[in-house]
Amino acid sequence: MRAWWAVVALAACGSSHPTSRHDAPVTGDTPLADTPAASEWLDIQGGHITHADGTRFHGRGADLHDERSCEACSFMPADPAGVDRWSDELIDNWHANFIRFLLSAKAAPYNQYEVQWKSLVDDPQYLADIVQNVTHMTSKGAYVEVTVFADPTMKPENTDFDSEWPSSAGDTHPVYAALAEAFHDNSHVLFGLTNEPHGSADHDAALAQVYADAITVIRGVEDSHGTPHHIIVAQAPENYARDLTYFMANPLAGDHIAYEVHPYNTSADFDRLVVQPNAVLPIMIGEYGPAGVMTDTDIQALWTVAETNEVPYIAWAFHQRCPPSMLQDTASDGCGLDAATGYSFPRTAWGDLLHDHLATPW
Repeated sequence: MRAWWAVVALAACGSSHPTSRHDAPVTGDTPLADTPAASEWLDIQGGHITHADGTRFHGRGADLHDERSCEACSFMPADPAGVDRWSDELIDNWHANFIRFLLSAKAAPYNQYEVQWKSLVDDPQYLADIVQNVTHMTSKGAYVEVTVFADPTMKPENTDFDSEWPSSAGDTHPVYAALAEAFHDNSHVLFGLTNEPHGSADHDAALAQVYADAITVIRGVEDSHGTPHHIIVAQAPENYARDLTYFMANPLAGDHIAYEVHPYNTSADFDRLVVQPNAVLPIMIGEYGPAGVMTDTDIQALWTVAETNEVPYIAWAFHQRCPPSMLQDTASDGCGLDAATGYSFPRTAWGDLLHDHLATPW
């Protein structure tokens, strides 16, 4: 969302998963005795994200940044316990059961004051902190889409057609491999490949191949362990992850692949951006919120569309400095991860709206 906001403001898986539409057959009979119960793994059945028993996955929640915290906390030592504290608030008190966890790294510090920025492949402690945070969330029953939001191997948001593409500025495959290794046996993890591609339609096929290559890396790690395939989430290729038209006609090959859309739009667009893709693809909403043309009325209409069509949905952002923010920017240190700061998650109007909605049944 951060990049889009700036624009506005200016198998041997031994699988217990059945195959389904857009799922290639998987084979193998290796026992999965060392993996969690099959019922805990998400599946894709009938073109939708489901639980193993075929019931639709009713996941909803918010985007949550890692310990760098949308750069609000990158100027101080890492605080993974603080991220656990924030996720406790989101899961226990806001009742989120689906979180998009955003991993951010850069090639170099923003300035001399920044103390944490390296990629997880270059900073073992950062990877260990990610594992701690994700394991903490999933131990509470939440499902977590672990998303490579920004990385030195991916061009940051700019006018290049391949900005925010995996491997557009290097080789992102080691990042995916490390995450797949770390979470190969965590049944509550999904893998998000990037944030918000925004190239033109003539580059969609090239991005699809980039996605396919990344998926192959993740599957290779999973298959080496004999564990089930996690759902891998490919972001819509155009207009800052809004438009899934290409993948509606050209779904990625393989099993357990879902697609993500960020519909910061008016309700008039939801049929085109959500309902029609959902008829032919397993999709989820990875971002939305009161930004640009999207109003509170549109947000409430999106909730109705998502729940009627049984599309999991995640809102932007459980943060105080990454607008549209759900929290007020009142932390004494500008970060608020450390409980010693006294930061108690005061909500903005947007935060109130989502908090109250998540208290209602779906």
